[in-house]
Amino acid sequence: MPRARRHTGIATRSTRFGRSPRRPEAKPMSGFVAGALVAHPPILLTEVGGAQSERVRATADAMRQLDGILSTADAQLAIVVSPHSPSSMTSLPVRRAAHAFGDLARFRAPQVRVEAEVDAALAAALVVDGQRAGFALTWAEETELDHGVVVPLHSLPRTMVSKRCIFLGVSGWPLSRFIEFGGWLQMRLRDRSAILIASGDLSHRLTPDAPYGFRPQGPLFDRLAARQT
Repeated sequence: MPRARRHTGIATRSTRFGRSPRRPEAKPMSGFVAGALVAHPPILLTEVGGAQSERVRATADAMRQLDGILSTADAQLAIVVSPHSPSSMTSLPVRRAAHAFGDLARFRAPQVRVEAEVDAALAAALVVDGQRAGFALTWAEETELDHGVVVPLHSLPRTMVSKRCIFLGVSGWPLSRFIEFGGWLQMRLRDRSAILIASGDLSHRLTPDAPYGFRPQGPLFDRLAARQT
């Protein structure tokens, strides 16, 4: 569990992933062995939402259950995708730096912070091999991890123990291209095992005070999305 610590008089919750004591090695399954679609409302965390976090208690409970399930997957790597990460209409950005961090300062909770180790060698190989295979993979602009990454990783502490990460951005590719890329990536990861954490949103249009206002189609879209997943 994240440890509380004090720095310049402010209590902080900082979670760092990618390091753990050595354990006996067992041969894992190859490619993607598990995956999940996850929400990322900052009010999931009481440091942001306070009493309002009770409104999304069911989601918070589901995230805890998911953490228990994913933590049992025999995986070395986490492929993390967020709709708020660097984007391109024609290419798929990949984070390059070996260390990544981010916090929720923009949501008035700078004490909520995550740090992750990136498998930089694998990231470089994926960009090169992906380009050779015809997929436009490019290096992402180096920015702090966005809340679409910070909230899920902070909410999945057991899952992320001892895992290094590959962070993918957003592309304007058509769905068919993403399906092709997913098949290629599964084959490319044949020498290791990975989980996929796909962070996403629903409509954001359920109420008049929603981020993008209310639309009658909002609730319908959300129900259809939930039914499909």
